[in-house]
Amino acid sequence: MNYRVIDGRIDYVTDDVGLRGSEVFRISVHADGSRSLRACCEMHDEVLIRDVFLSVDANFAPLNAHVHLMVEGRFVGTGHYLFAPDAVSFHGRQRGQPIVSDHVALPDAAPSFGSHSVQNDAWAYGAFDRCRGDSEEFVMRGIPVTSTLPNGADGPAVVVAEHRHRFLGETTVTTAAGRFDCRHYQFVFDEWPAIDYWVYGPDYLLVKCRWDLLRQTYELVELS
Repeated sequence: MNYRVIDGRIDYVTDDVGLRGSEVFRISVHADGSRSLRACCEMHDEVLIRDVFLSVDANFAPLNAHVHLMVEGRFVGTGHYLFAPDAVSFHGRQRGQPIVSDHVALPDAAPSFGSHSVQNDAWAYGAFDRCRGDSEEFVMRGIPVTSTLPNGADGPAVVVAEHRHRFLGETTVTTAAGRFDCRHYQFVFDEWPAIDYWVYGPDYLLVKCRWDLLRQTYELVELS
């Protein structure tokens, strides 16, 4: 077999509330270094289900993606993305709206993609490490994201953003899935608290994430 498979589950835990949701994912890693992520993201109190498929190349740059969003049992939107060296093409629909086909120019090939899957978030650091060189902080530009809401509960659409990330060093993190030697990163905002990510290994697996804005911790609890 010329590919390998990684299965996992990430729990979403809110302060003073407890388990708020989870993300079940499967990653296939192929002989050419490309990877595909299939993630089902559920937020129980918001009755939100987001299905994500994302394929990236050996540098974690996006190749294609599909996102389907349901909230409170109702269809919100669905969209397919294809990435070119200088653009992203989008074909999709939101509830009550006609089908949209759009071709959005980018300053360069998109270094990463934001689907609001937290495992997808961890893959952004594969691109970040490639771009930053010896710098501990770097701004990645021309990143398509599906939604600018903190919980990603609208769209999907194409919003082009720039993301400022920071590398803080290495540390060991223990979760229900085991003990991991992680790299610690931050996603830095001007208007919100930073998001902390602890990421493991060459597959850039999300082990732990903390965002004080939502008072939430995300932890890897199953891995095989």
